[in-house]
Amino acid sequence: MAEKRNPLPPRDKALLVSALGVCALVAGGAWWLAPPAKALLLALALCCGAGVALNLGVLKRPIFPYDRILSAFSADGLEWSPEPGVRLDVGGLHRSAMVYHPEVVWSAAGGRMFYRAGGARSCIGSAVSADGLDWNEVPIPRFEAGGKHHLRRLDGARVVGRAASWRIYYAGTDGQWWRIYTRESPDLVSWGEELCCLDLSREQFNTFDPSVVVEGEGLALYFLGVGGGESRFWRVFSADGVAWSTPVACSGYETEGMVPRDPCVVSLEGGGWRMYFSEHPPGTARGSRLVSARSAEGRVWQREPGARLLPQAEDGVHGVFCPSVVRVEGGWRMYYGSYWGRHWLEPLTLLAHSRARS
Repeated sequence: MAEKRNPLPPRDKALLVSALGVCALVAGGAWWLAPPAKALLLALALCCGAGVALNLGVLKRPIFPYDRILSAFSADGLEWSPEPGVRLDVGGLHRSAMVYHPEVVWSAAGGRMFYRAGGARSCIGSAVSADGLDWNEVPIPRFEAGGKHHLRRLDGARVVGRAASWRIYYAGTDGQWWRIYTRESPDLVSWGEELCCLDLSREQFNTFDPSVVVEGEGLALYFLGVGGGESRFWRVFSADGVAWSTPVACSGYETEGMVPRDPCVVSLEGGGWRMYFSEHPPGTARGSRLVSARSAEGRVWQREPGARLLPQAEDGVHGVFCPSVVRVEGGWRMYYGSYWGRHWLEPLTLLAHSRARS
């Protein structure tokens, strides 16, 4: 099983080492000054250096906020137990400032995870695993922003397999509107041309967080639509996975006062569907939790009581979101994003995030 998270990501460690070097230079330069400036500057440099060294060697508290990918297990899909360790951390192959929106699929070659990676100009990276717990990042496939659609960011990938091929769906923005794009692959490694398959910009809607499932002879796509002063889940159907029907609003999953995000729909053995999703209070994502609803036909949902997963205070997590649920031996495994945890800029993070969502 993967080790516990490294509490000092590479960016923070490099910054703290640099700060320690600056303190040493200031302390050395203080010797050339006359008293009392010499004593004052020397004391300041030594105190700052001691604080930096303490954080590097003992406290190991990050400076900046980070999102990471964790996992939980459930025998029945309702009661979930977080699994120790971090499935995927920041830094790494893609020098990611944040990692979240995991999507895990299994094939004859093993497990493959697609996830949001990189920095502000986010991309979709990938990792592989033999047991679903220890993940190793790989250089390909990696979906970059840019291209013929001039995208600035990518987010929220979902993958579905059908008829000996795979399709990936993800959200991308050109700086004005978020749309949903797709590519096709025979092996989860080589992917074809990027196609825009869902564009509601003419209706003044941004489309995020796709979740796609095989339904009969076609595919059903659920997504978050934001526009017209509302944020809700929608459903569309397609025979070929590219051209979609007119969106139909989903209902019954709502809780008054909470903001929904990140639908993940799975089929149930007894028939019907379960949708896992995150919800957070308006104005802030702090306290985001994972909940679920069931449906017989995918349009009208019945919310299930309670929460599937709450933020884990012992890990210093401020919220959980973007679930991806897969069947495993003996039950289900959920991969999900967790954000922030304890860090030195925490008061500023909470203030800025609250203002951004208000």
